[in-house]
Amino acid sequence: MRQQKKQQAELLREIQDDVTAWLAPEGFFTEGNHGESRQRWDTLHDLVETPTHLFLFLTRNAAHIVPKSAFDSTEQADAFTRAAWGYWNAARESAPSG
Repeated sequence: MRQQKKQQAELLREIQDDVTAWLAPEGFFTEGNHGESRQRWDTLHDLVETPTHLFLFLTRNAAHIVPKSAFDSTEQADAFTRAAWGYWNAARESAPSG
């Protein structure tokens, strides 16, 4: 059991990555050691906010996770979160109704 926990910890260290994330009217962007991604707002499945994180769901079970502690201040975290909500809501409002 102890060896298994050690292997899991090593695996976690391997997949952890310093990621830069930014927002634009076109979408949510990330860039890190393992590549980059762009997610258009109108293709996000859901946006969920907790007191400590912002989750940008790509599918029901997969999300980009943005820890609010990654920002230099609460004000920066709040501004990022407000912008994400604004862009996502605008994309949902402009989407054709089915």
